[in-house]
Amino acid sequence: MSQRSGKRSNLTKTGLKRLLRNRFGLNEFRPGQEEVIQNVLRGIDTLAVMPTGAGKSLCYQLSSLALPGMTVVISPLIALMDDQAKKLESHGVDIAVLNSTKNRLDEMQALNEIAEEKNEIIFLTPERLQTPEVLKHLSNILIDILVIDEAHCISQWGHDFRPAFLEIPYVLKSLGNPPILALTATATEEVAQDICTQLGRPQMKVINASVYRPNLHFSVKQVSKESEKMEELERILQNVKGSIIIYTATVKAAEAVYGHLQQANYPVQIYHGRMRSEQRRQAQEQFMTLSNNIMVATNAFGLGIDKPDVRAVIHYQMPSSVEAYYQEAGRAGRDDQIAKCILLFNHNDRRIQNFFLAGQYITPSDIQQLWQTLVESATSIKTVSELAKYAKKLPSLIVRVVFKALRDEGFVKVERGKYVLLQKKLNDDDVVRIAENYNQRYENDRIKLEQLISYAFNARCRWLNIVEYFGETFNLANCGTCDNCMNPPIAVKESDAVTIPKLQSSLKKSKFELGQKVKVRKYGEGSITAIAGEIVTITFSDGVNRSFLSSSIKSY
Repeated sequence: MSQRSGKRSNLTKTGLKRLLRNRFGLNEFRPGQEEVIQNVLRGIDTLAVMPTGAGKSLCYQLSSLALPGMTVVISPLIALMDDQAKKLESHGVDIAVLNSTKNRLDEMQALNEIAEEKNEIIFLTPERLQTPEVLKHLSNILIDILVIDEAHCISQWGHDFRPAFLEIPYVLKSLGNPPILALTATATEEVAQDICTQLGRPQMKVINASVYRPNLHFSVKQVSKESEKMEELERILQNVKGSIIIYTATVKAAEAVYGHLQQANYPVQIYHGRMRSEQRRQAQEQFMTLSNNIMVATNAFGLGIDKPDVRAVIHYQMPSSVEAYYQEAGRAGRDDQIAKCILLFNHNDRRIQNFFLAGQYITPSDIQQLWQTLVESATSIKTVSELAKYAKKLPSLIVRVVFKALRDEGFVKVERGKYVLLQKKLNDDDVVRIAENYNQRYENDRIKLEQLISYAFNARCRWLNIVEYFGETFNLANCGTCDNCMNPPIAVKESDAVTIPKLQSSLKKSKFELGQKVKVRKYGEGSITAIAGEIVTITFSDGVNRSFLSSSIKSY
């Protein structure tokens, strides 16, 4: 059913505020909400970048009540959609939920309600959206808005990448090409552009609410060994009253921290992707319902978590980027009260992120192997999901990413869940081109990791670093609340430099100079305007600043 021709709402500002008050008990919109809602009601594709706690969900929840058709919400986490569904039901909103936890009877009931257009909002995971049965039901109804929650997942390319997000553009036509509302708490200009491109809507309206949240107090604690890090963690825990989230980069570290705190009689829960779904649900439920509780978790925990009294988010190990750090740290202080965001920084932790980087990206060999599997198994493979079983030497994640690459390049397509080869041959030039396109992501992710390391060593205001990273202008001289503002770093004597672990290796002298003219293959000529370790920032002729690893830049 075509949605673009569907009737839009002509609700006035007064009518919107009345709906806000009557259905949600709120008197005023938060910054950015009303602009996003007005766009949605006009049928304008919109990407809303709004910090944690800014009320992103209300943008589609209220819009759905003002439009005649249904709102479909694609959400990456089952716990998140269940939580939102319960809240909406308490406000009298008719909802349907489709995910892997539902039994067949519940699923059939939900599909029947969808077919009868009884629901105002439908929640489902990106994986569920791909199933023919669900697609068939959704294609026969009037969809006012397709909402993509946590839209930064579309641009993520790491070890926790969700391939199903990349399939969303291919189902839009089946759904009648409805207007899109993409929601995320964090996105640089580059990531925002990538989200719009991946969705096939490059002209999407991007609405940015400021990332600055003055109640969050950022700090970095430099530690040189594991025992020192654990001691620092306990010092922090003894001085913070309220709920706390401790993030680790690995399951092994999460279990070690959890075990240590449990032995020390702290009220602690653990959450990571290797736990059974019921264990994760129970851990999350306990954390959400108890006060003064501690959650030790990998980044599997946290998307959409709405716990207002989190007084600190502590990163026991560095994440992969400033985006990831801010996204996770932003789960503190949702009640607008003061909260701490602390990074325990050991330079050796960088090796963990380098390990993740090394195993994430496709090689020419991966591409050739999967192509050969496609050619040889044309009569055996009935669905795309079976590909991983036949390409035995390739991890399932790599299989899905390579398949997506071949699909984007026009070598294969999917019809009714089965693949169809569109080309008879994949030559070496094609393989190299595809690999190079995807390897650019590897280079970009290396830069992001270096930028996070630069943040940790930087003596500038922490908020100034974060705000500028996301392309905003900081309207204050400094935040006055971070560690660098409260206790400005003292200049280090050369004789004391050895006390800063590995600092010299990260901030070694650059071969470039400020003002130097350089070239970058993709963007052309520009002038160097900033240098931080391996990261060089260049201003190009179009006035845009872009950052690169020094190894990718040529002087002339």
